[in-house]
Amino acid sequence: MTREVFGEVTLNAFGPLMVIRFLPGWTTDDLGSVMLRLLEIAPPRFGVISEILKVKPAGAIERKRIGEQLAGIESEVNERIVVSAVVTESMLTRGAIRAVRWLHPSRYPVLTFEHFGSGIEECIARLAREGVPLTPDEAREARILAKRIERDQRPLAQ
Repeated sequence: MTREVFGEVTLNAFGPLMVIRFLPGWTTDDLGSVMLRLLEIAPPRFGVISEILKVKPAGAIERKRIGEQLAGIESEVNERIVVSAVVTESMLTRGAIRAVRWLHPSRYPVLTFEHFGSGIEECIARLAREGVPLTPDEAREARILAKRIERDQRPLAQ
C-alpha cells in the first residue's frame, strides 16, 4: 500500500484501487495535487473511492475552482477509471449523486455508500470482474483500512 498526504487530502493506493479521503479544510489545490499524483501511480485501469464523510458541500465558487483544477486531467481520468464510489453519511448527498448520474451518465459506474466497508467490497468485486483484480494482500490491506476508518468514526459511548 502507498499512502501520501496532500494538505487535507490523503491518497491510499492498493494496486488498482485508489482511496481518496477528504478531511475538513481541504482546498482545491490539495485536490489538484492528489489527482495529478493519482494519475502518476495508478495503473492504466483503476477504481477510486472518495470518502467525504466530514466535509461540507462545495459552494458555487468552490465548484467552479474544482472544475478548473480538473479540466486538464478529466479526460485521462475518465478513460482510465473502471469504477468510482463515493462514501458519505449524508443520504441527501448520495441521492444527489445518483440523480446527477441518472441525468448525465458517465462511462463508468459511480456508486454511493454510507459505509466504507461496503464501498471497498463492491469496488474490489467490480475491479475483479473487469479483469483488474487486487492481489490478496492489497485486498486485505484495503479491508483493514475500511475497518479502521469505520471504527474511528463510531460515536463514543456516553
